Amino acid sequence: MHNSLTLKRQGYLLTNKYIHYICADKINAMIKTNLFLLLFVLLAGTSCNRQQHFISDDTFRAEVARRVLETFGPVIVNDISAGEMDPAIVDVVAEYDAPYIAMHMRGTPATMQGMTSYRDVVEEVVSYFRLRAEQLRRCGVRRLIFDPGFGFAKTLEQNYDLLRGLHNLCSLGYPVLAGVSRKSMIYKVLDTTPDRALAGTIALGWECLRQGAAILRVHDVREAVDTVRIFKAFRP
Repeated sequence: MHNSLTLKRQGYLLTNKYIHYICADKINAMIKTNLFLLLFVLLAGTSCNRQQHFISDDTFRAEVARRVLETFGPVIVNDISAGEMDPAIVDVVAEYDAPYIAMHMRGTPATMQGMTSYRDVVEEVVSYFRLRAEQLRRCGVRRLIFDPGFGFAKTLEQNYDLLRGLHNLCSLGYPVLAGVSRKSMIYKVLDTTPDRALAGTIALGWECLRQGAAILRVHDVREAVDTVRIFKAFRP
């Protein structure tokens, strides 16, 4: 998003307290069908081609990542657990030299909101990624992207602490992805609903860019691209 490129996400993991894990074969079948359709749409578009779009496979499962990479070639692997839930995914990413988005989370989506005790959320997230980067690189993962995991094992107040300190994570030298779009850290403050949180999303997206985020994960692509274009004009 920072370079006005589009990243399409494809995944079937429910990341909320009602999480259930669908069997890997069913996940693979759904992903295969939908990725074929997505690639058809991208390739059929008159103003787009595959060089302008990146597809991200949202999974923590090594088997799912391997099948997607084998079938579709280079995609981004987006893992909400940074390899903690299925460590074998790290070897798959290294084998295919795939870009890897590693997100900070404690526990699982079913347990994470009971694991929000931090001495200093910014320091602990940055320290986690500093160590995790060394571990992943030793395993052969070269193309790392970090996601601080807004809303994942963080309270509303901790989300804003993390946002204020986002530049500390960016200073590690790896691209940082910020996913704040329409999240509860916005709509709870505004006492509204996710579908009415676009203005807050744009405001926080600008702040993420200002602090050094390289990628914005969003629901509203046109508005986010406009935000990036204005930001780049403001800070060339």
